This record gives sequence, structure tokens and C-alpha cells, in this order.
Amino acid sequence: RGQALLQLTHVFKRLLLSYAAALVARLPKPASGVPVAPSPFPPGSTEWHVCFEPTEEAVVCAIWRTAEFCRETAEAAAAATVKEIRPELKQQVDMSEAEEAFSGAASQCIGTLVLMLNTRLDAGLGQMLRARWGAIEQPGDDSPYVASVRQGLLDV
Repeated sequence: RGQALLQLTHVFKRLLLSYAAALVARLPKPASGVPVAPSPFPPGSTEWHVCFEPTEEAVVCAIWRTAEFCRETAEAAAAATVKEIRPELKQQVDMSEAEEAFSGAASQCIGTLVLMLNTRLDAGLGQMLRARWGAIEQPGDDSPYVASVRQGLLDV
């Protein structure tokens, strides 16, 4: 209930921070090789494309769920420790850094999934942008870009 519990909490936090970094390291990287960045890449660039195997989406979702679970666990561990530790040590129990690390990992998972979807849809959306709309005499429901975008969404 004293200093030993506080030290154990600090060790646990260090391990959680290390685990959060390992989760992020496992995420697929864009073609540029840098981790998912919040800023957009230049128009027409493919540097943001995420090269992935079909099973990678499931892996990213598993990492996302793991990060969320670990954030919740870190929060619960801090609350439980505060209840059990001596009153004068309660202020020193802080797992917010680990919670933020796991929240950041979850955010990177979401960003990776969005880039994966954008990578899938890029060819069809590019075809749509290059379409000669003025040359279309009669609208219809079938076009190459619609089929490409539809298939990309169905593959998800």
C-alpha cells in the first residue's frame, strides 16, 4: 500500500508505453515509408498509398481494439491503485501518459484504415476525375469508375 505499489505502478506504466509503441510499429506504412501523417500529401501523389495484404485490415482492427482495451485497462488500474495506496502517495499515481499513448495508437489505426480504403478507391476516383463529362450524351448507371469504386467498397 506504500512505496512498493507506487513503484510497481511506474513499472507497469513503462511497460504499457513500450507496448503502445510496439502496436504502432506493427501498423502498415504508406508507400512513403513514414507513419500515417495527419497532413495530406500533394494532389496526384501516391506517396500516401498503403500497401497491404488482404489480412492486414483485420490486423489493424485487432490492433485498434487492443489499443482501446489497454487504454481502458490503464485507466482502471490507476483508479484501483489510487483506492489502495496510502493517501499521501495518491497524487503520484498517474497513468495518463499510457492512456494517451494507447489513444494515439487507436487514432493511427483509424488513419491507417482510412488510407487503406482511399488506396482501394483511388483508381476509380481518378477515373472519375479524368472522365470527359462534356462528351457524355446520356447518363447511365454503369461506368468503369463506378464499378471500380463499388468493388473497392465491397472488398471492405
